[in-house]
Amino acid sequence: MSRRIVAIGGGGFLFDEPQLLQERYLVALCNSAAPRALFLGTAGGDAERSQLKFIKAFTRLGCRADSLAFFPYDMKRDHAAAVRDADLIYVGGGNTPAMLAVWREFGFDAALRVAYDNGTVLAGISAGANCWFERYVTDSVPGGGVRDGLGWLAGTFCPHLDSETWRM
Repeated sequence: MSRRIVAIGGGGFLFDEPQLLQERYLVALCNSAAPRALFLGTAGGDAERSQLKFIKAFTRLGCRADSLAFFPYDMKRDHAAAVRDADLIYVGGGNTPAMLAVWREFGFDAALRVAYDNGTVLAGISAGANCWFERYVTDSVPGGGVRDGLGWLAGTFCPHLDSETWRM
């Protein structure tokens, strides 16, 4: 089973890039003519604008696009089934430590791992890229620094290495 994680530092549909080159690449990695694409905006507090941008962009590319929010948490929705059924999961940016804390509290990290092990393409920008690594650099908590990620990819990730002087 082929497993893929695409860690994105910036750009794409969230930045209104009209060509959707990153997104086209992600869709091409899926083994489906009409992939089920799922957006996780946990790190950004499930901002509706990001969810709508995702759905608009990925629908335009022929996907069956949806979002899965934790805020507010829908007790009737099976979050594990939603990720298990997706061909592509895209994680948005924001606060990585907060996102991972929510996922771990709900056991959602385990559901994501099952999806990944079964061939679901995982991707994300900023916090959504940070999370997959052993460690990541963050400025989302006082003092910033290096924190533990999910540990599925070796190494330490810093999505904005050259855009903020404190990171260099």
